[in-house]
Amino acid sequence: MNFRLFSISAYAVIGLLGSFQLLPNSTLALAVFAVAFMSFYRGLDTHIPILEITATIASLQWLVGPVIGYAIGSTDIRYEMYVEEARYFGFVLPATCVFLIGLALFPYETHQKDFLTKLSDNKLFYRGIALFIISLVAQYAYPYAPGSLAFLMKLLTQLRYVAALYFLYSGHQRRYIYTGLAMSTLLLQSAETAMFHDLIIWVSLVACYWYHTMSWNPTKKAMFFAAGFFCVFTIQVIKADYRSKVWANQDASIVAAVYDKVFVDHAFFDTQTLKAAGQRINQGWIISAIMLHVPLVEPHAEGETVKEAIISSIFPRAIMKNKAEAGGKKNFERFTGLVLEQGTSMGTSILGEAYANYAGFGGAIFMFIWGGVYAFIYRIAVTYTHKEAIFIFWLPFIFYQSIKAETELVVVLNQLTKGAIVAFVAYIGLHKFLMPEADDPDEIEDYDEDTEENTRSVSQAH
Repeated sequence: MNFRLFSISAYAVIGLLGSFQLLPNSTLALAVFAVAFMSFYRGLDTHIPILEITATIASLQWLVGPVIGYAIGSTDIRYEMYVEEARYFGFVLPATCVFLIGLALFPYETHQKDFLTKLSDNKLFYRGIALFIISLVAQYAYPYAPGSLAFLMKLLTQLRYVAALYFLYSGHQRRYIYTGLAMSTLLLQSAETAMFHDLIIWVSLVACYWYHTMSWNPTKKAMFFAAGFFCVFTIQVIKADYRSKVWANQDASIVAAVYDKVFVDHAFFDTQTLKAAGQRINQGWIISAIMLHVPLVEPHAEGETVKEAIISSIFPRAIMKNKAEAGGKKNFERFTGLVLEQGTSMGTSILGEAYANYAGFGGAIFMFIWGGVYAFIYRIAVTYTHKEAIFIFWLPFIFYQSIKAETELVVVLNQLTKGAIVAFVAYIGLHKFLMPEADDPDEIEDYDEDTEENTRSVSQAH
């Protein structure tokens, strides 16, 4: 039995045990996370594991975070779990497991490693420059763009991360500098707003691509993952203190925040720190608030928000003036009964939305269907890379919102549909018209010798 079939079987058994509460929820939740993480860990050797990253984040935020919440609580009463443990996990464990089964319905790609190690198009660097410039123009135009055009500009700003992948594989002698430059605006934005989720997701995705430019043994690979875990854990630990200073317009430094937590307060692994870190990864408190409020106060939506999300993803705002708003505030307050401060937005997550619409059993069925739909859409996009190998750099652009566990359905579907359209049009325009591939395979680009030599070195690194 291959690992994909093993994971499906494991999820099915764990979901059944969780549904009837036959084993401790902490044991079952950690088992789900372990299987999801191992799928990610193993999959990275053969492909870009976007579906596996999705499964890992979902199990972490819907299961492991709540386990910590029930075990040691949180630093803020607003983020406590709102229903008893058995009720929460009685729904969330099987619903998460069937979602992960849906994600694993199609065989994983194993050809992508070959695609990535053979990419040697000399125009990658110049195409990356073009994408980066477009993203900068879109960032400038975004505040002035109306309606649907604003959403398009917001999508185009994300082209800088696609540009980072083009730079990374260009073979240019300064490719790492340009890759860092493309990612630097996200780092600056995270430092200014104290919002790190986008930074973690995009850096993780770019790191997965970088992984395939290097040779790895088991020890180096374990160190690679350990370093990633340490960086993410550190951000979660300092985030609350750093955010409070930034939002209070006080002088704040990420480096200083880490230094204070580790060397001054000596509180890197104390109970309060673990509570804060657990609170940061716990999406379950929102889901539990929905389970308390619906249907006791607010009736089940019976598919209302799902229909709105589908319609919103198909029709632009110019056609539908009353289409669903992205951002989460409306649905969050409606289904949790909690009031958000002005300017604050939180998502219900697709799992929370599933319960709000269809209750327990129906919500689990919806999560299985959504997992399968997501995997099917991903399969279509990956199939296109069989014809156009470089399109593999555009997969994160399309599926970025789908990866995040706290995002509501309307945001995910908007990114999937509009993102796919923008990705396809931009790719065709860039590769077929603006900078087409050379007809003559022996054509030598006006490119410095170091670039061409480094391009070959990337392919031979394995």
